[in-house]
Amino acid sequence: MRSRTCTSCRHQGYIEAVRLRRYYARHMKLGSLEHRLRCTACGTRGAVSWTPVRQKL
Repeated sequence: MRSRTCTSCRHQGYIEAVRLRRYYARHMKLGSLEHRLRCTACGTRGAVSWTPVRQKL
């Protein structure tokens, strides 16, 4: 799971890497997808940055 933050409006959310791999090719690196992501709060595309989040087991 990764935490994502919009650099325009500071909206924070989470996205699972598995879900991204379903929509995009499996050979793509997750870091290269940042410019394709859109903020669900303000709609800005390409302003989303993300960091890995450790899940509690």
